[in-house]
Amino acid sequence: MKYSFVKNWFGLFIVTACLALSWAKPAFGVSACPITFSQGNVLTGQVGQLVNYPNSDAYFDTVVQGVNQPLLPGTYLTWCVDEGTAIDPSLGSGIFTGTLFADCDPNLNSELPPGHSPTSYVSPAVWQQVNYILNHKNGAYFWNIQIAINTLVGGPPPVFPPIPYNPTIVHSLLTAASNNAPTWTPQCGDVAGVVWAITNEVGLPLTGPVQLLLLEVPIQCVVTGGDTATIGFWHNKNGQALIDSFNGGPTSTKLGTWLAANYGCLFGNLNGQPNTVVAAQFLAYFSVTGQKTYAQIMAGALAAYATSSTLAGGAGAAGYGFNVSATGTGAKTYNTGSNGTAIGLANNTSYTVFQLLQAANSSCPLSAAAFNALNNIFSGINQTGDIQ
Repeated sequence: MKYSFVKNWFGLFIVTACLALSWAKPAFGVSACPITFSQGNVLTGQVGQLVNYPNSDAYFDTVVQGVNQPLLPGTYLTWCVDEGTAIDPSLGSGIFTGTLFADCDPNLNSELPPGHSPTSYVSPAVWQQVNYILNHKNGAYFWNIQIAINTLVGGPPPVFPPIPYNPTIVHSLLTAASNNAPTWTPQCGDVAGVVWAITNEVGLPLTGPVQLLLLEVPIQCVVTGGDTATIGFWHNKNGQALIDSFNGGPTSTKLGTWLAANYGCLFGNLNGQPNTVVAAQFLAYFSVTGQKTYAQIMAGALAAYATSSTLAGGAGAAGYGFNVSATGTGAKTYNTGSNGTAIGLANNTSYTVFQLLQAANSSCPLSAAAFNALNNIFSGINQTGDIQ
């Protein structure tokens, strides 16, 4: 995180810098290295520094746009890796292109370009500690996280100008990572580190190495068996009993309120309604003649709720064969195929179930094209993930 541009902080003018980007594509399954490069690994993104300072979430933010990128559109928290090499997004467009590398790749040292600080080339065990910190910040101020990262990789951390960090908190982060990272396995919904090695900036020639950056990329797992159920399940006595059991029993209103709050156009009438009313609404959707698109969408939402122990208030769905976790099926992905553009998304692109539910709600009231596309998407989700 070498300082290379002037910014007014605490009444001081200080020079700051730190940047390098690489590309990676989220893998559809958690493994020892949950990041792969299935669609190429060259990324173009716009980098902002100390966004919302002093309440920044990270040292940098990287905004990714466009549908032909190896990362989904969005804003990615970004950290300095290579303290000894500078970058200044403010001198040019701030739009950079470079190569992405998964920090869990055991061959990372041989794949990263040369010319960076020797401490940027560390062992997989050290990168595992970095990833542990990214997923166990425990509310730490971003400077404490940045200093902890540079203690492990790309350091030593800068000592001038004075940085407002807490050595005790940094020590706590590093100790927890050292003790727990070797046995920790990332889960769907966690983040994985992706190193970005920048090679170009729009509108400004680069004359030497640019600092390596570390992007936080959500780990996305595909929908698989046990993640959902077909509409037949939710229609039968077992599915109806499961709906009635959420959050303590039939009179709980948490499910109905959650559906209305998140997907108001589709389920706004369920706000404050008990589980029994939610169950009855599904039966009404199921009973229509012809294509049962609303039943398919609601089944997807019910699966997302049932498989999240955080939402459902426990792991009761496991007794029916569902995979239950803190994040649940909502954090898993499904490919839109040729159905994306009809609901405002890209074709042949993977989105989380939560994102697809939001797209369904945004498409409401449904056009004929959206009605058919959503039936294809959610029947596919429900059949692919069926508990069977």
